[in-house]
Amino acid sequence: MLDHTAQRSLIDSLEEQVCVIDQEGIIMDVNRAWTNFGSENGLTPEFASVGSNYLEVLFADDTCESTAARLGIIEVLNGSRANFHLEYPCHSLTNKRWFMMRITGLTGGPKCFFVITHHNITQRKLAHESLAESEDRLTFAFLGSRDGMWDWDVGKGEVNYSFQWKAMLVYTDDEIKSDFKEWERRVHPDDLATAMAGIQDYLSGATPHYANEHRLLCKDGSYKWILTRGIIRTRSPDGSPLRMIGTHTDVTGHRHTEVALRIAAAAFETRDGIIVADADKVILRVNLAFTRITGYSGEDVIGQKPTLFRSGRHDEDYFSDRWASVMADGKGRFWRCARMASFSLCG
Repeated sequence: MLDHTAQRSLIDSLEEQVCVIDQEGIIMDVNRAWTNFGSENGLTPEFASVGSNYLEVLFADDTCESTAARLGIIEVLNGSRANFHLEYPCHSLTNKRWFMMRITGLTGGPKCFFVITHHNITQRKLAHESLAESEDRLTFAFLGSRDGMWDWDVGKGEVNYSFQWKAMLVYTDDEIKSDFKEWERRVHPDDLATAMAGIQDYLSGATPHYANEHRLLCKDGSYKWILTRGIIRTRSPDGSPLRMIGTHTDVTGHRHTEVALRIAAAAFETRDGIIVADADKVILRVNLAFTRITGYSGEDVIGQKPTLFRSGRHDEDYFSDRWASVMADGKGRFWRCARMASFSLCG
């Protein structure tokens, strides 16, 4: 059992500001941190004086925080609740500061006493402010882009979809609920298994990144190709994913371009000899059939003009007319000769 001196030393060693009051709110004891805080911040002597009524000190301050603290303390004093806590700002002229006030009853004695503590939570609050600012910057960045955002509570299966996410699929903001299944049931049946596997692989740690392309059903019945990317934002103490955020990017145009390029590449490698030239009649590319038919390699002709292949059997007007027909609509046409076809991509 500690003697009184040891008990006093123990209480004074605490960083938290500690005050003991009776059921009437009278201050019975305070520790050194409580006294120092009052003197360092220019608070009235009644704030730290034994024998003063702490409730009256709070009554003298008409801020919302003081009113809430006073009402909470009174509820604990009259037995309406076992304890009460409140986070509040207490900024100095030079620094931002936050504290948590807590009151709870002391048990084991013949009289009813209550302990009030004020704990400095400034570092936690500043960290939260910094995180909130980062999230705001991220939000504004997404608002400035055409990407959709999603924020998934993994455990509850709730997903907040941004306005852009919904608009991308031609839905209004109130037509899609905050539910994981809203996304799942819109994934193209041929893509669903791969899309779900990608999520599970990332959540389980099998893959270090999450990115997947799949088709999503729009309100008008069409499908759009979507590139979705995400990161785990919050984990539980055991490492399980709790929250995941990410983006949706419409890549339908890119997909269509890829298809068109594949078709063009397949057509380019036909049995016909093909020349690709620009609007200035400079040869940009030839296919393998061209080199086989003519004996010219790509290095021989790229950068040259088709006049290189004139046989002398046609006059200048003939070639001018043919080139004019190629350029007529600005899109490029085929010009077929006896053993070779040339094609101009007009710039």
